[in-house]
Amino acid sequence: MYAHHFLILTSVDPLAEKYYSISPYAYCAGNPVRYTDPNGMDIDVSKLTDKKQVAALLAIMQTEAGKKFLMQFIAKGQGLKFSIGGKTQTFMANENGKFASNTLTLKSEEVPNFTTINNGMAEDHTTYGQTNDLKKDGSGGSIDGTTNINNGINFEIKIDPTEGQSTDGYINTFLHEFYVHLDKTLGRLNVLSNSLNNGMTKVGSENYNNQILDIVNSADADHSNLARGGVVKYQNAANQIDLNRKMGIQLKKYNEDVKDQKSQGF
Repeated sequence: MYAHHFLILTSVDPLAEKYYSISPYAYCAGNPVRYTDPNGMDIDVSKLTDKKQVAALLAIMQTEAGKKFLMQFIAKGQGLKFSIGGKTQTFMANENGKFASNTLTLKSEEVPNFTTINNGMAEDHTTYGQTNDLKKDGSGGSIDGTTNINNGINFEIKIDPTEGQSTDGYINTFLHEFYVHLDKTLGRLNVLSNSLNNGMTKVGSENYNNQILDIVNSADADHSNLARGGVVKYQNAANQIDLNRKMGIQLKKYNEDVKDQKSQGF
């Protein structure tokens, strides 16, 4: 089965002058399998190459919750297009997404496992996904106290293709990264952005730097929140997928995820 996904540009790319050898109407340099261009403002190299991962992302987009979440990153007139098994489905944005000035990059890439200490005993854990908040200047570095978040951020989500997950496993990994981590980060950044706009803090200040550090290092807080059952959007999205697929797998995986976080001491 051949699978690919890409974004559609329905107007001239605003950075077309940077790439004279490429048609200004071309999407992602004519390579829809490997590239995404979420906001039409630059070429973003995506490495979401695993077919099951693409199928998982489509399953999420076919729910109201998933579509609402991902459309936050897409500008008006653009969209996500999936072609799987000879069938094509397109999701267009009718308005600018709230976070369309940012970039969401999805990658098929191995993620390091981690070890926790529980009751004095070391426990190894498999990591299926990882979310990073990166500078949008292409440096690949994490945002810091000198980063003006109002100028945009590159949210990078890595989904590990080496653990042999099924499509349902990848769906759960995407949901975890979207709702346990990225959604919470967006909320924190929104609060910080309002503080910037209202003059309550400024880029480079100690207060601003401390809030950025809290955002970058929020994974444990996110997992603690999940362990307390505090990620309702995750649960609702899992339920919608189960209803669409007429299966009870995702709610089960959600509950297993909550239990796993509790067992790790969060």
